[in-house]
Amino acid sequence: MIQLEYRDRRITLAGVRLLPTAAMAPVSFAHRDGAWQARFEPPPVDRLEYLLELRFRNGRTTRIPDPANPLRAPGPFGDKSVLE
Repeated sequence: MIQLEYRDRRITLAGVRLLPTAAMAPVSFAHRDGAWQARFEPPPVDRLEYLLELRFRNGRTTRIPDPANPLRAPGPFGDKSVLE
């Protein structure tokens, strides 16, 4: 089981999703214990590249690498986080 967490210290987010590059559908995070958390079965791949999509209360969205995961993969549109 993979577990990811995103801390929203200023409580400005309305939602968080994991956006994988392949092998699985996006995964929505649930807000509990002061953080956004997601648990999911690992996809059938050796390496998963992903971004987090942050949805703010005003409706704006942005995509970022996972700040809790130091592993990165460079790409033409910026870095992605990596799970191996």
